[in-house]
Amino acid sequence: MPLRLSSSNAELVIKGHDTKTRLEANTADIYSKLSGNMQDTKKSLPDGITNVVKFAPGETSRVFSILKNYSGSPKLGREQLLGTGIDQELKELKVFANQVSKVFTGERWGYDAHEKEYLKLLEKIQPQGSKYMSEIRGMYAREALLERYASNLLVAPTSQTKRWNENILFKNLSLSSQPAYSNTNATYETNISNAGTTAGATADWDQDFLDAMISWAIEKNIEPMDDGMYVVTCPSRQAIALRRSLRDTYKDSNYAEASKNAFTGYLGDYANKLKIYEDFRSPVVGDSAGNITAYYKGAGDTDDRISASGTLYDVGFLHGKGALTKAYYEDVHWEIEETEFRKYLEWCVTEGCGYQRTVFDNIGNESASSALNNSSIALFARRQTIVS
Repeated sequence: MPLRLSSSNAELVIKGHDTKTRLEANTADIYSKLSGNMQDTKKSLPDGITNVVKFAPGETSRVFSILKNYSGSPKLGREQLLGTGIDQELKELKVFANQVSKVFTGERWGYDAHEKEYLKLLEKIQPQGSKYMSEIRGMYAREALLERYASNLLVAPTSQTKRWNENILFKNLSLSSQPAYSNTNATYETNISNAGTTAGATADWDQDFLDAMISWAIEKNIEPMDDGMYVVTCPSRQAIALRRSLRDTYKDSNYAEASKNAFTGYLGDYANKLKIYEDFRSPVVGDSAGNITAYYKGAGDTDDRISASGTLYDVGFLHGKGALTKAYYEDVHWEIEETEFRKYLEWCVTEGCGYQRTVFDNIGNESASSALNNSSIALFARRQTIVS
């Protein structure tokens, strides 16, 4: 990246930055790798974790619909058929996007610019910008899976409200005792807190927990990928415990094969149902006397998980097909502001996007019973002290 931009080449340089930034800003994890385009005409989800929606110019929200599978008992033998037909039923998902921007400053000429020229600071703005957007996207994906909407969708003009994942599985708790979902968020938080108290302090990931995930996914009708597998992210602290637990299940040869996998952090397959990946950016949930707060890893050295308080839980996710939906109306790109005879530069990397958990319902008449909450499970396990 040149230190000076003349009027003749500035546009070409910006276009070059935009292209490189879009490539580098993709998250280096399953949320960008396992994705597919969602089209309303198909009334179905692509085979992947993330549904990607491209809005038309000027569009910041759109309603998608999905065709619900038939259910109920068939008619048998000589039972009456006339008048027993059922209609096809559509469920809806309203998808949102909002602006996200970050500004970087620099100097093109003058004493300070000359003094620091050997550092080539302006040349580093572009890789810093793409890395920043990549990390923000990663945080947004995890926010959406745990609390329905990414934080940029909570502000105007989208102004959505966070809601905890409808399907929560606590380690060390029977399936019948898992927190019951409620459309009233305060009630649901109480149920979550009570479930955590009942689960107790001993809660390392192990083979029993993996078996429980499979059972809970089937009970909650979580739709697997086309290969019949669910994709699981395991928090790093819990990955240590899981590796120790499965020493006799996963031999060294499995790890050698896993190292060749396209995604970093691959831990292995389990029971032909789970593909498990270590998640270094997994959220932490703190419960302080029933007040539940989620903490996330942001961009750079911003890590709210360090300040998490209360009873702490590591949170992973089991992903079914189309667990996450990403919408965008403006791809990531750069804008430049120049002042003081072009001495001072402000570089702005920006995009119009949104991440949200995929929940289809009857828009305008949502309820706990009508919603299709079969896209993901939030996996709670009490945070443990790591022992060498």
